Parts: sequence; C-alpha cells; structure tokens
Amino acid sequence: MREPGPSRLTVRLGETLRDLCATPLATVSELAELGERPQRRWFPTADGIAAAEDANEGDADLLRSAPVSRQWFRLLAERLDAAYAVRLSRTDKQVLDLLADWPLCTGEQLAGLMGGVRRRRVNQALRRLRRRRLVQRADEGGGSVLSDEGLTVLARRDRAAVGPVLDRWTPQQHEGVHIGTSLRSLASQRDHQRGIVGFASRLSAEVGALPDEYELFDPLPTHRSQISYDAEGARQLLLPDVSFQLAHLGYFEWCLFEYERRATTPRRLPTRLRSYERYFKSRYAANDHGGQPPLVLFLFESERAEAGFLHVASFLPGVLLASTTTAVLEERGVLEQSWRLPPPHAPRRRFLADLRIVATCPDDP
Repeated sequence: MREPGPSRLTVRLGETLRDLCATPLATVSELAELGERPQRRWFPTADGIAAAEDANEGDADLLRSAPVSRQWFRLLAERLDAAYAVRLSRTDKQVLDLLADWPLCTGEQLAGLMGGVRRRRVNQALRRLRRRRLVQRADEGGGSVLSDEGLTVLARRDRAAVGPVLDRWTPQQHEGVHIGTSLRSLASQRDHQRGIVGFASRLSAEVGALPDEYELFDPLPTHRSQISYDAEGARQLLLPDVSFQLAHLGYFEWCLFEYERRATTPRRLPTRLRSYERYFKSRYAANDHGGQPPLVLFLFESERAEAGFLHVASFLPGVLLASTTTAVLEERGVLEQSWRLPPPHAPRRRFLADLRIVATCPDDP
C-alpha cells in the first residue's frame, strides 16, 4: 500500500512536479527551484504525481499519462548523457579523461600528457569543452577542472554513481573553498600537485618524442595508484604520487614515483622509507607488478635533500630506489642520465631504462 503523499503543496512545488511530469529527467539548471547543482537528473515519484493531481483537479489522469519507472528513467538518463560522447571529438574525449585524472593541470601540462602535442590543439579542445560547460577554469594557477556536467558525463559513461563522484571532485566552492573533498585536498597543495603533474607531463612528452624506443602505459595519479596489502598482521596502504609502466625496446619496467618536499631531514627520511621497506619485504611487491618489485623514483628540490636520501636508502638494499632533483630533470629530462642509485653504486647519474640492470649487477659499470 502506497504511503500518502504530502497533504499540502506550495504553488511552486506543485508547478515543479507538473513540469517534471512533462519533462522527466530534467536537470537542475532546467529546474532551478530544486537547487544549484546541475549534475543530477530528476523525475517525479508516484507520491509527487498523486500530490500534483490532488492540487490540480484538471490533472486527474496525470499518474496514468506520466508513469514512474526507475529502471526506464535510469536507462534514459544514461542515453541522454551518452549523447555528449557522440558529439565530442577524439581530442575532446582525451582531454576530459586527462582532466579527470589530473585536475588543475595547465594547457601546457595537458599538451605533455597527450604525448607532446601542440599547445594550439589543446587550447582549441579546451575552448570547445568550456562552451559545452564540461570544463571550467580553476580559480588560481591557470589550470582547468571538470565542471559538474563534465564529471556527470564521465560517471554515466563509466556506469559509476554520480553523487559520490561529485562529492569528491565538484569544483563548486563555499567561501572560497572547494566543496569536493579530493579536489580541495589537491588545491591546498598546489605546489606539490604542480610538481606531480609536471613530472607526468614531461615523461609522456619525452616518450611521445621517441616512439621507436619507448612506450608509456597507464600513467596513474595519486588517487588511482593506491596499493593495499596485508603485512605485520594489519592492512597496509601505500600511496605513491604516480605509478606507470615504461617499455624500452620491448623491456617493461613498473615504476612508482614520489615528489618529496617534506621528508628531507635525517629524522623524517627513515620514517618515510619504512613504508616501502615493509612493502618490498612482503610478497605483494613482486606479485602486484608482474613478478618483480617495482622501481621507486624520488624527486627532490635540492641536491642536499637528495644526498640525505641516498645515504638513508643505502641501508635498504632490498628496495630498488633511485633519485634525482628538479634542476636535473629540467636540464636533462626524465628518460636521460638524470637518476642516481644509493651506495655502494657509483654516484654518477644514469638513464632511467638502465637503473634496474645497474642495481642488480654485481660489478657496477
């Protein structure tokens, strides 16, 4: 037996319910009375239709002419949102996916993440997406983020729940603070996020410039690189800033990347590396990465911080660690002779593709 609907409706609510009967799945931007977030689609419930009938005697057959079916509305909503994807170019879709992974990135960083394409191509795509209200400019730093509409389109495409996605990534703000919890966290650490995206962008652009030698697979941001495993009688979490798989002349290497700006002192560094030591001692380090533990790359802002890291890392021979500095990457690049291994290896810098071979070689060449 259906529970009775509200006994009294305001004029505005009655009008809104009748509008929803005529145009089910209308967005909030089309029905501003229901709120300020245009990412959700709405439909009238049976109780709402019955209440609208009671409020307006001329709509006595409203429930029959506007049947309620959640399953049908869900299918229709997915098709309505999927219509965006049909109208988008390949470049537009790529930009949307990249902004979902790397929010707040600039046009220059997007060009790098797309394999080093021309900036003009990226700017044209961003303009098209902004016109369709799928992308918007970030308030600071010159970056871009997905709008609520853009987040909704991707969530529907991936058959994910829209609400949780928006709770984490909506760019809407309250008193100058992002409402989306994950986006708020990234925005509060702009310098750190800029360094992470800058590394991923540079890596992708360099690989794109050398297609005959290198291939890059699954470069994932922090929120998609989380590693969960069992060790020491508890569930452990490892949160690298970036994870990716790099192929060089047919040889594949799993890599984890950390942009380290805090743990740069002799007291903090051992604590910072303890999580990796624990992971490498477990069977999961090899099982999670195709049979061999990953290569862990650390980026520091100064040679002094790097030197302290290499000293501490020399006491962890079971962990494959390497490091560089921002200045060296700017000068040489990610794939070049930029990386150092901890003692007892020679302090000279090496190619990224050679690090594992050198680290496992008895005689350091």
